[in-house]
Amino acid sequence: MDCVDWFIRNKHKKEEYHRIMSILPKCPCSLEKAEQDPLARGESTTNDKTICIELLPSFRAGFYGKVCCYERSSGQWTDEIPFAGGLYAFHPDLSPQQHKLHDLLPKNVCCSKSSFCQLYYELRPIGECYRNTWFDFAVSWGDPHILTLDGKKFIFNGLGEYTLLKHNFEGNAFDLQARTERAVTVNNTLTDATIYTAFAAKDSSGSSVHVELNTERNGIILYVNNIDRTADQARDSFALQTKNNTLTVVKHRDSKNKTNLEVDFVKSGVSLSIFTGNGMLTLKTTVNASLKGKVRGLLGNFDEDPDNDFITPGEQIFNSNISESEIFHYGQMWEIDGLNSAFRYSDKKNHSNYHNSSFIPRFLDSVPVEIIKAASETCGGDQDLACIFDQVFTENEDISKQTHETTIDAKEAITEINIEVLGSMKNSVFVNQTTGILRYKHIPGLPDEILRLIVKAEDGGLDCELDIDGCVGQPCSIGRSCSDVPAEFHLEDEPGFTCSRCPDGFIDDGARCQDIDECADTNSCVQICTNAEGSFICSCKSGYRLESSDLTKCVDINECDEATHNCSHICENTIGEFQCKCHTGYKLDYTRTEYCSTDCSATSGCTTNKNNESICFCENDIDECKRNVCPQDCTNSIGSYSCRCFAGYRLQGLKECKECASPYFGTNCEDICNCSSLGTKECHQVKGCVCENGWQGERCDFDVNECESHISPCSDAYQTCVNIPGSFLCECLIGYKDSGSSHCEDVDECTNPLLNGCGQNMLCSNTEGGYTCECMEGFVRSEKDCKDVDECNHGISGCQQMCENFPGRFNCYCYYGYTLAEDRKSCLEVQNPCLQLSNLNCSHYCVVEERKAECKCNFGFYIDEDLQTCKDINECDNETLNECQPKENCINVPGSYNCKCTPGFKLSHDGRQCDGCNCSEGWTGDQCDIDLDECDNEDLCPTNVECVNTLGSFLCQCHSGFVRTEDRCEDINECLDASLNTCEQACHNTGGEYECTCYKGYMSNVTTGGCSDVDECQSGYHQCDQNCQNTQGGYICTCKEGLVLDLTDRHSCLAEIECDSADAENCPENSICTRNADITKCICKRGYVQIATNACINVNECDDENGYCAHTCQDNPGGYECLCEDGFYLSNDGRSCEACEKGTFGVNCNSTCNCKAENTFTCENAAGSCTCKQGWTGDDCSKDVDECNLGTHTCSENSSCRNKDGGFLCDCHTGYQKTGGGICAKCDRNYFGEACRRRCECFEDEKQFSCDHIDGQCNCKKGFHRKTESETCDRCINNTYGLNCANICECNTTNSADSNQSCDEKDGTCFCNKFWDGISCNVDVNECKVQTICGNDPLKGCHNTEGNFSCDCKRGYKLDLFNNCVKDTSFDVDCNQNVTDCTVAVTLTTMLNITFDETVNLDIGSTYRQTARKLTDSLLSYMKRYTNFPVEIKICDIRKRGRLYVNYTVCMNATFEEEDKLQSEAANAFLQLARGDTLEFDGDMVHVSAESSVYTDDKCQFYQNMFGNCDMGYKCCVEEDRVKCW
Repeated sequence: MDCVDWFIRNKHKKEEYHRIMSILPKCPCSLEKAEQDPLARGESTTNDKTICIELLPSFRAGFYGKVCCYERSSGQWTDEIPFAGGLYAFHPDLSPQQHKLHDLLPKNVCCSKSSFCQLYYELRPIGECYRNTWFDFAVSWGDPHILTLDGKKFIFNGLGEYTLLKHNFEGNAFDLQARTERAVTVNNTLTDATIYTAFAAKDSSGSSVHVELNTERNGIILYVNNIDRTADQARDSFALQTKNNTLTVVKHRDSKNKTNLEVDFVKSGVSLSIFTGNGMLTLKTTVNASLKGKVRGLLGNFDEDPDNDFITPGEQIFNSNISESEIFHYGQMWEIDGLNSAFRYSDKKNHSNYHNSSFIPRFLDSVPVEIIKAASETCGGDQDLACIFDQVFTENEDISKQTHETTIDAKEAITEINIEVLGSMKNSVFVNQTTGILRYKHIPGLPDEILRLIVKAEDGGLDCELDIDGCVGQPCSIGRSCSDVPAEFHLEDEPGFTCSRCPDGFIDDGARCQDIDECADTNSCVQICTNAEGSFICSCKSGYRLESSDLTKCVDINECDEATHNCSHICENTIGEFQCKCHTGYKLDYTRTEYCSTDCSATSGCTTNKNNESICFCENDIDECKRNVCPQDCTNSIGSYSCRCFAGYRLQGLKECKECASPYFGTNCEDICNCSSLGTKECHQVKGCVCENGWQGERCDFDVNECESHISPCSDAYQTCVNIPGSFLCECLIGYKDSGSSHCEDVDECTNPLLNGCGQNMLCSNTEGGYTCECMEGFVRSEKDCKDVDECNHGISGCQQMCENFPGRFNCYCYYGYTLAEDRKSCLEVQNPCLQLSNLNCSHYCVVEERKAECKCNFGFYIDEDLQTCKDINECDNETLNECQPKENCINVPGSYNCKCTPGFKLSHDGRQCDGCNCSEGWTGDQCDIDLDECDNEDLCPTNVECVNTLGSFLCQCHSGFVRTEDRCEDINECLDASLNTCEQACHNTGGEYECTCYKGYMSNVTTGGCSDVDECQSGYHQCDQNCQNTQGGYICTCKEGLVLDLTDRHSCLAEIECDSADAENCPENSICTRNADITKCICKRGYVQIATNACINVNECDDENGYCAHTCQDNPGGYECLCEDGFYLSNDGRSCEACEKGTFGVNCNSTCNCKAENTFTCENAAGSCTCKQGWTGDDCSKDVDECNLGTHTCSENSSCRNKDGGFLCDCHTGYQKTGGGICAKCDRNYFGEACRRRCECFEDEKQFSCDHIDGQCNCKKGFHRKTESETCDRCINNTYGLNCANICECNTTNSADSNQSCDEKDGTCFCNKFWDGISCNVDVNECKVQTICGNDPLKGCHNTEGNFSCDCKRGYKLDLFNNCVKDTSFDVDCNQNVTDCTVAVTLTTMLNITFDETVNLDIGSTYRQTARKLTDSLLSYMKRYTNFPVEIKICDIRKRGRLYVNYTVCMNATFEEEDKLQSEAANAFLQLARGDTLEFDGDMVHVSAESSVYTDDKCQFYQNMFGNCDMGYKCCVEEDRVKCW
């Protein structure tokens, strides 16, 4: 595409583009401002010079967009061309393909590939930037911290749903709300702090957004206008603009690589930026400055006064310095009432479920100083109270660090720059305070001053404007080049450019180049001068001709020597003319005047000689033609001759040939061109009317219909020929467009709604040369358009429990006790009320209505008689439920059914209707968009006729130069029709083509392709002894003074008066003796030069520029000749050498090539070696190359090579067919065999493939098998899978969802029940990872079990009859109070190197009791290593603190006699434990150590510290590393 062409095509839109720019938001004037601007959130691009940021879509701009560019060095907005941003005709987020075509491509061709960048910016205006921000923002983050719109920071630790911001301005109401929930520690323990877990907003236009943390708290759940968009926003890129253009939602990655969700309520003037981190949400709210003083809520009243931001719904203002607890009570006033909630709630939940009026948070003033001090170290000092607060109450350093980072980024100063002009400079400096552009004009006479910029803290500035290229308008006249004058060298009243000198023949008059009249100078021509534009032409009077070496001079024509006279006897030349004289005895009327004494009756007559003696003279016929008397063609006659000219020349006089003057042409210029003005190129001197391409006929007035030819004149297969008068057009087929390089490229109709007929709710899919309209997901074809598919009603939504239909979409919901999984369709069990309330074990899910629980089934199942088990509904057997057409195409699957389609069709989005394509002949592919190569069938066209594949068809056409006659191709004799050849002179027909040659005296002009006169005189390629004068097609010889032309050969010179023999002998060799009066003169012959009085020596012409020979110059006595190298022959000019013509080679091209012509590419012109065409080899190119055997063929995959003379063929394997691209493609479904010509007897459906493309066999798909050939394909059963159900499932059937078929019939994937996971269903599912699986009761928690889970109360509580946790009065506070009757009782704290899963909560009774049992077993086993005495372990407490801390009592008993032994064995066990040892816990060996205040390395001392001194008469001793009393 050319820039100027683009500009011309679009300049009518200029006014509209500038109007759009005026309503688009302005760019921020700096990158610093751009980082705060809520609209500057689009994609950014960076190069060495600039950083460019796209503004987000705006409803005011429709499909238009805008980009803002900034200098990398200064960060300031730039309007410097070509680095500036500006208008986009198509926003890249809304129309990416159109944006590339109409914005990026024009800028590339205008600014990168040409010098017309200013044209691009005329239609893509740059716009202006703003310096004063049009918005302000508030931030809500962390353990709720708030930065109001006026900059007030505070902490509000409320629990519930609150109004952050609301307004009702100019008839548009807006409400922004936040939800908080209890924060948890890193150990998953609830804290007294709260965090943001959801934000919701709505306005009076009907736009709404709901954003909340997902179950795992590592992502978000998104609803836009009540439609679930969670899966959409999870993609890498996401952009949504509602149909009423009041809401845009874009996923954006900011400069710190954080992924934000940008939400813009366009009409409400509020933008939201939301991101997740560390299990909580952060919100940045940007508000248009026009709403100042109009908003209320926790984000303040936006009146630039932070001290009055604590304003209640009743307009009461609290003191700005109130305490944290007072802030808490103030914030509670902004809790929503539930009736105006913007949030969405799951089944049986509402606002009250998130409200807890009894919750009172902790405040910093109640926290010990040392804890606050430790938190300050994490937060970089004591200034960031928000960070300190989060560290103290969440004990999560990741949260506090994020809070610290957000606090730093929350509010940054915005610096603006204004320009102040001082002193007298005010008269010469002009400032546009809107754009920031400063201009200075020097005014002569004013005193010199220094231009100073006073830069204030709030000010900023931009660059000056650019120099203008003075040559842009091409001001110089044609033939002159233009040079721009740089701005610094401009002179007043002088142009900004300079032009080069005028061409020869013209003079510069100051404005333009004027023609010089050279004929005004009398010295220009010797005789006649005719002025011409930029030049002049000289001509001669009658009897003269122009001298070939100097075209300004004229020389006399010697009519006598040139035989152009009409004298019957004697011709005597004179200057400018000639005279006829008679022999003696005759007068001019040829009458005899004297008596002749001699009998001359047998001769032509009688005359006298110089001695006055009578002699007879004869006039016998001489063949003058052999003497070169004519310049072109000659006819001899008895006693005379006549000259003829070639076609295109007229005989002037007796022997001069002049070119035909228009309008004459042909032989002797006897024909007159009567050419039509429609299609005539010229009146050619030989051919007459030469037609322009596209015209024919004698007058060139008949249009040639090029499109009727069997061979399309269009070079591209995607073009169609359209005949027009005198020519034709190659127009791209419908669906294609001109690429600008004579080729057609596919039009993507889908980028422009005007180019496709896809209606509402349709998705346009581009295809090669066209497009298809498919219904968008969620829609299905109706008569004219697409109608919504009610996925819920059809049972194809995949929702497990509840489904709500929306146009084109649907939402899935779960009943109370369940929550949506990440797939947004499945439901995860949070609690099991059916088991708790009704003792029902539901196979699917449970529903509670009025405290009554009952089991329900997923879609497509029904409840069995036991009211617990769900069984599949066979919809195919039900006339009402089966919506397949025809109904027998129904295939039942668990929970639903599938419909199959006939061959060539596919299921639509509703899963019930069939859409598809039936391919026309010549096309294949699922969408009928692959061309078949019919020419792969060798029998389509007759022998020697070429088959040419076309899109969807083929042509049988002759090679160039031949014409089709029935079933043969015959040679066209182009020489018989001047319109079929381009020869200027001679035409020679050859097989399939023709050759042009030139007449003698002419040679082929390589540049023009025509024939040019050979200047034999200038080249030296003539036979004249003396002087040579060139003529068209020949030359004329003349002689020097004293010599006359020998009329017998007309190139030799003779003495006009012969010398006496004595005088002649005095002349040197190679000279001619002549007399003039009494003077004898010796004249050297041609090729010799006189260097002494009596010597004529040979001139070596080869010494001067190689004799102007192209190759070799050979000097000869009296002349020279040009010789050509082997492989060339001498041209007509005697100097040039031309390569041997086809079929000849060697010296002077006298040898004939022995190459087989039809197999030969070239015969080397010097040695005659043959270069064979592809497919041939051998000295004479007669031997075929077997590409198949050599492996040099290019046959594609799925084909075989078949050799043929001079080439090879690629035959597709059986089961494949040749496409137009030469690829062997697999047979379309339902076809098989050789060339895919046979039709299958079985057709693809859900169970079976279409027949095998090679042999036509019918095969079942994976997951199905056929018992016998005649039976249908049945689904795999009995725990089998794969092809023909040959593989056995490797699943634990006990833990599988279906013990009879435990794996996927196709790939063997195990289907585990909901309690098991893993490849073989042997991995327990930890249901406790779902934090809310046991509800929101803070006294209740989850305990994972093998293959299940349970919900239990915290230690110290128990479940009552209503499944609520109540105080357990029997809870054993002091674990040692029941430890009695022990010989030895020791209480220890032991540390085990055990790391539990984060979901293991030891505060939960069941989990604690299970862990205590395992620990008891481990410790008992450990004690058994050292003693066989009875041991009892009583676990007192278990805590997770990185390691596992266990407080327990060891009770051991023995008889009195064995008490010492017991103490000894106990001491050894405890000593080893205190030192550090290993024990087995839950099947693993773990490191263990004990805390002991009595531990010492002295074993006896350790014993005594524990049990006292040994009894009287005993002493402590250590034997074999064991201590005992002995």
